[in-house]
Order: sequence, then structure tokens, then C-alpha cells
Amino acid sequence: MIKSPRLKLMGILGANVLGLRHLSIRVDPVMGCNLACRMCYFSNAERRKAMKGVMTSAEMSEMSRCLFPRALQVVVGCAAEPTLHPDYVALIRLAKRYCVPHISLVTNGQIITYEHLEQMVQAGLDELIVSMHGVTKPVYEYFMQKSSYEAFVQRLDWLEALKTKHHLKQPSLRINYTVNPDNLGDLEGFFDHFGKYDIHTLQLRPMFENDGIYHRQMDAGDEERYRALVERFKVIARERGMQLLANMSDVHYEQQSKDARVAEAVYCYVSPSTAGHWGGSWKGLSFGRYSNVSGRRKELWGAIISGRGGRVGNIGKSQIL
Repeated sequence: MIKSPRLKLMGILGANVLGLRHLSIRVDPVMGCNLACRMCYFSNAERRKAMKGVMTSAEMSEMSRCLFPRALQVVVGCAAEPTLHPDYVALIRLAKRYCVPHISLVTNGQIITYEHLEQMVQAGLDELIVSMHGVTKPVYEYFMQKSSYEAFVQRLDWLEALKTKHHLKQPSLRINYTVNPDNLGDLEGFFDHFGKYDIHTLQLRPMFENDGIYHRQMDAGDEERYRALVERFKVIARERGMQLLANMSDVHYEQQSKDARVAEAVYCYVSPSTAGHWGGSWKGLSFGRYSNVSGRRKELWGAIISGRGGRVGNIGKSQIL
């Protein structure tokens, strides 16, 4: 409703100063992954070596105390696989303790145990976001190296069974599919293979360069097929009462957005190395102090003064269709 990016940023700055909820927090409790998806930097041996670090339970607790009361959304898992952390479910419980309105977990789903999935369901997880890059076993396992197609399907079955067992509608299921020229054809059969599941959201994201070992971008012919497929999926989504998210306007992520600075202003990424970036720790840290030492407040002021847009990555390019 508010058109001016500068006015939006001023509102965000006001929420920051007053300690109101305004953040979308992404937390990687561990910097590692059990897979090596070809489009991801975890397939790059050198990048993989550099991805290290684990948050302790004490750090997660102190970080949550500092940030979660200011969060509208907490997403566990962002650049890595959160289920590698032995106590990742604690982050969901902490987000609930601080009354965060929306809590999600992003995972490839491969190593979630039945017990952990049940704990998350009972803890009140709002949304389970599962990544997949192929619909059939050959394509899925080709792009998601070290994965098991059967394990993926089993986790979806577990989720449905647990929601029925506990008489719950949550967590809702969201599927994230990263589209490239070699898995686009596979995507056409998505509902033939996965239509039996109660999918709340399907997000289609054209691949962008992410330092992985796979580099093929969609050409004009691929884009035409992709757009036609999205149009067909729009009809199916309406029939199913499902939300479809798709990047249709900028499939190569080249355009600038006037709201890029707004997205950056509410986006808050936390990893095992976050506190080390300002040479401190989460222990006893107030939100005001965090905003100053992390540079968030200074960046907000700079964005308000400049009034310029910027580039938004794959998160900010999808539209609800």
C-alpha cells in the first residue's frame, strides 16, 4: 500500500529503534550440508571446505533472546542444511517461546528422523519448506548428489501421517524447485508424482549462478517452455487451492528493484560466524547494541538518505500467481 521505498525504510527504522517486530530472520545453526547439489556451492570442493562452524546451544539461546522478539518470521535453514545440527529443533521451540508469528524450516529432508519431525509438529512449526530439483528418481538424484529419492518421499509420507495423528493442519508443506534447462522437462510431471500430497505452496525459481558445478542457464526456448508450464500450473493451483510462487518477470535476475533496500532492511541472516563479524558474542547483547555493532542502523540511515534501489536475489523475485 505504501509506494515510497524511502517511507517504508523510515518505518522500518522506527520499528528498529522502538524494538518492534520487523525482521525476517534466517538462521543457519551449522555451516554444512549432507548433499552436494550441482547448482549449489556445496558441490564446489573449495567452497565446501570453507563452510565451517556450529552454533552452540548457549549461542542459539542468547541469539534468540536478542533477536526473536523483533521477528515477524524465523526461517531455520538458509545457506546450509540445518538438520545436521544435533539440536536444531530447539530453534523452533525458542521461536515459539518468543511468540514469533511465523516459523519455517528449510531442508532437503534427507536426514530428518521421524522423532524430530514429530517434535517439530508438536512444537508448532508453521511451515516445512523442502527443496527438490527433480520430480523423477534419475533427475532428482542426479542434481541432488548423495541423495535418496525414496528417503525424500518417505519424509513427505511421515509428515502427512503425523499431521493426521495429531489432528493438525500445520506445518504446511512448501516445495521449492530450482528450474534449469535439464530439469524443466521433469517438472512437467510434478502433479502426476506428487499431486497426492497436501502441498500448500509450490515455488518455482529459475537457477541463478551460485558457484556450483552446474552452470547452464535457460535460453529463449527454455524460457518459453517455462512460462507455458507456469501458466498451466496456475490453473492446477487454483483448482487445488494451492499457492503458486514463480519468478516470471526476471528469470536471469538482471533487473534492479526499487524495493531491494526494503528487502535488505528486514532481512537478517545469522550463522555460527555472525557474532565474530563484529568481534563480540551474543551473551547479554541487547537488540539496540546489536543494531549498532552489526551496522544495521547505519545501513538503514544510508538507504533512507540515498533513496536508491538495488538488486534482489531469488527470494525477492517470485510473484504469487
